[in-house]
Amino acid sequence: MESINKMISKAFMSRDFDTVRIAQKALSDIKLNTITMKDYQENGRLKIRKSIDYGYAHTIHKS
Repeated sequence: MESINKMISKAFMSRDFDTVRIAQKALSDIKLNTITMKDYQENGRLKIRKSIDYGYAHTIHKS
């Protein structure tokens, strides 16, 4: 994920907006198609929010 962010920044600085658009689409697809039980943070910033709360799922399954 960090490499995609670097690619977006580098392409933006060189004004290669086609590459920026493609990289942002790829990053968006990764975020939408990733399922995690923990928040993914990079440099203290939230990158991907957890999609499954195990405690809640476990409680619902037992009921």
